[in-house]
Parts: sequence; structure tokens; C-alpha cells
Amino acid sequence: MKITNLAIVFVIIVIPFILISNLKLWDMKAVSIKTLEINKLLDAACEDAASALIGRGEDGRITINKEQAVEAFFNSLYINFDVLDNSMLKRKIQGYVPVIAVIDYDGYYIFSQEIYTGALGFSEIKHVWKPKKMFSYSEGTYVYSFTLDDYLTVYDVTDPDNRAYEGAYEDIRLLHAGSIIDTSESFDRVRRSTIVESIKDDINYYINLHNRIALKYGITYHFAPPLIQDEDWYRTIDDVGVIAFFQGIPIGTGGDVFNSFAVGGGRLVKHEGYYVESEATSLIQYYHRTGCVDLPYNNGRVDKDKVDIYGSRKECAEKGYYPCPKCNP
Repeated sequence: MKITNLAIVFVIIVIPFILISNLKLWDMKAVSIKTLEINKLLDAACEDAASALIGRGEDGRITINKEQAVEAFFNSLYINFDVLDNSMLKRKIQGYVPVIAVIDYDGYYIFSQEIYTGALGFSEIKHVWKPKKMFSYSEGTYVYSFTLDDYLTVYDVTDPDNRAYEGAYEDIRLLHAGSIIDTSESFDRVRRSTIVESIKDDINYYINLHNRIALKYGITYHFAPPLIQDEDWYRTIDDVGVIAFFQGIPIGTGGDVFNSFAVGGGRLVKHEGYYVESEATSLIQYYHRTGCVDLPYNNGRVDKDKVDIYGSRKECAEKGYYPCPKCNP
């Protein structure tokens, strides 16, 4: 066989492999680009949700608007995926979101879909808020309720008077020597672990549960909890905010699907809060830190019905309140 013929045969054999290899490479690049694009959209949606999460009531108090946060999250996705005017595609987008967690100061809410039987006897899908779950940990007869900072509540289940003690860690620690809060290191370790493990367990449960619901949307992707590093989990408990998972949407032509999550922080550093007696009659009103002896208490706890809570000293000053000379907030 002539060399030219061999060359032709070689080209005929090799070119398809080169083309296939290039197609795979192009698809990989397309998948990478699409993944980055969706990650940006998901991050933006979570930031929009976090911005809508923090509000203020008529009295100026900080409030958590979880419903508005979720509405802002989905509206952001609808707009960026260009499906705002298409109800069918909007429902499809919802099917790719197995669970959303809203992190509050002392607990969290889970927002996911459930299948229920409608009035006509047909199966329907509905978004449902699960009851708020507190950041609680039990050891022996003691129950510890944690928050995103060093504020906590402790009570003994065997106490016939059902008294509870709440305040900043340094104040409560003195009352419970030898317990898990005996050192700041132990307190912070147990607090973080309690919060993260509780949120993680619920998120994993509802992601797995979503597989049955996804089939109703025609989504055959098997939803499973993504691998998330510990440092990413701990990042979610630095502040109130929103964690959203987006999984199963096809990207590329090789059967690849998007599977990721995003965190939106409310940018609200809620430390221990500052208290002002709402029924005080003196001309000069003071704001106090937790544990101050001048605050009204009920069974060892600050009586929340008799105080107003503010998030910063600046807020208190703007309202005309002065720092308490006893607790020096």
C-alpha cells in the first residue's frame, strides 16, 4: 500500500477520535462556565433573601421575615433564569430546590415541599414551614439553649420551680462550674457542634425526602446531600441568614447536573442585645447588658414583656437612652 493511501487511512481513523476528544473538551468547558454562572445566580438569590430577611417592626425592633426572604430568593431565580412569566417553568425551578434553611439568632426554620392530598383527592405539592427548632443540647439533667453568640439559657429539668438562667456566657458560667460550659473553649465547641449538627441532620433528611417530590416535576436526578467541609458549615452560623440548596438542573450535553448550595448572611451582629425597660418612668432611661441587676426578671430570666431589645449601642443612643452605670454595656 502506498504511503499516501496509508496517510488517508490514518486520517480517516484518527480524525473522529480527535473530534470526539475536542467535543468532550468543549463540553467540559461549557459545563464549567455554566456551573460558574449558576453559582453566581444562586449566590445572588441568597444575598437577596438575606437582605429581605432582616426587618424592623413599628416599635423599631429587629424582626426576622422568613417568608419575605424565601419570596425574594425565588423571585431572584425566576428573573435570572428568565421564567418570571412562565408558571410551569417557575414550578420546575422550585423542584430543583430541595430545602432552604433560615438561620435565626436562637434556632432555625426549614422550608421544603410536601405531598398532600387535595380537596379533590389528587396529590398536590405544597411548600411548608417546619416548626422552629432551637439550638438545644442536653447533658444529665441540664438543658442548654444556645444562640449565635455567647448568650445562652440553662435550666434543670428536675427543678420543681422550673427556673431558668439566661445571660452572657461569663455570667452563667459562674453558676454552673464543672459543666460543659466550665471553660470558654468547651462552651464554644459544644455550642458550634450543637448548632451545626442539628442543621446538618435536618437538611440531609429533607434533601433525601425530596426525591419522591422531584418525580412529580419530572426530575429523575437522585437528590443527595452534597459534601460540605466543616469550615463551610461553621461559616453558616456566624450570623443570621439563609442556606439554600440547588440540585439536579442539567448542564452540558454529557448528562452533567448542577449540585451546589449558597449562604446569604443577614449582616446582623446580634451579640447579646441591649435592654431598656419599657415601663420605666424616670426622666433618664438606661440601656443594660444581659445580667444587669436593674433589669426585671421572672423565674431567673429577663422578663421580655417588660423590656425593649436593641441590637447596638448606636440604636440605644439614637433613642435617647444612656448606658447603665452599673453594668457598663
